[in-house]
Amino acid sequence: AAGEGIDLAAPELQFDLAAEEAVTYSPERGNVAFGSASHGWAFCLDGFARLIAGKMGAKPANLQRVLWGEFSFNKKTKRAQFRSPTD
Repeated sequence: AAGEGIDLAAPELQFDLAAEEAVTYSPERGNVAFGSASHGWAFCLDGFARLIAGKMGAKPANLQRVLWGEFSFNKKTKRAQFRSPTD
């Protein structure tokens, strides 16, 4: 169809950040699963958050936000906290 694809003859290629982000896989976006075929298990962050939220006394949505990325669990305060990559 007209207008699709990349015009390789153009003087400069345009990078479409929105289009790139739309197809990017990321646990935060909920489009990544973790699993082991040999051990017979798999999960996504939202399912894992629902599973353990009750045991931790947390809301699943809040827990899901901190299960991936630069966060750690503080046992004393029982809260997730941002952690610098250099920590």
